Amino acid sequence: MHDWADVHRLHREGLPQAAIARRLQMSRNTVGRLLKLSEPPKYERRPQPSLLDPQGRGGRHAGRGSDSAVHGHLEHLRRDAYAGGRTALKDRLARIRPQFLAAGAYERTTYFPGEIGQADWWHTRRKVRSARATREAFGLVTALPRSAAHAVVYTVSRTTADVLPALLGCLARLAGRRRS
Repeated sequence: MHDWADVHRLHREGLPQAAIARRLQMSRNTVGRLLKLSEPPKYERRPQPSLLDPQGRGGRHAGRGSDSAVHGHLEHLRRDAYAGGRTALKDRLARIRPQFLAAGAYERTTYFPGEIGQADWWHTRRKVRSARATREAFGLVTALPRSAAHAVVYTVSRTTADVLPALLGCLARLAGRRRS
C-alpha cells in the first residue's frame, strides 16, 4: 500500500517510470502495475477449507455456547478422527450459531456411559454435635447423569481435606467397590 502511494505521488510530480523504479528500488514492471491500479492493492487471503467442512461437522451442537461446550464438542469430534484445533471449531461455531439460535433449533445433548459425572455440595441444614462444637453437615453428592446413579458422602466442612476423601468415597460407591 505504501509503495502504491509513493509510486502515484512521484508519477504526479512528473517522474518517468524508470526514475520511479530506480528511486524506490523496484522493477519497472512493478511501477507500471501499480500505476494501473486506481486504488491501493488489498491483501485478500482466500479462505482455506475448514477441517470441519468435509465431514459436515461443526453445526451439530451449534446452540451450545460456553467454552466447556466447545471442549465437549471437540472431544466428540476427536473420537471421529478430527485433527483440527479448538480455534477452528470456535470460529466455525461462532459463524453458524446465529442461524441455529434464530431458527430455535436445539439438539439434545447426549453422553456415553461414564463420559460425564457431576459433584456438588449439598447444604443439609442439619446440625451435628461433637464433643467440641455443633456444625452443619454437608453432603458431597456425585451423580452419573446417563444412569441416574448417585452417591453421597457426608462431611462437617467443605475444605480440600474433606472433599478429596468424600469424592473418592463417592466414586468408589459408584464403581461398586468398597472403600479401603
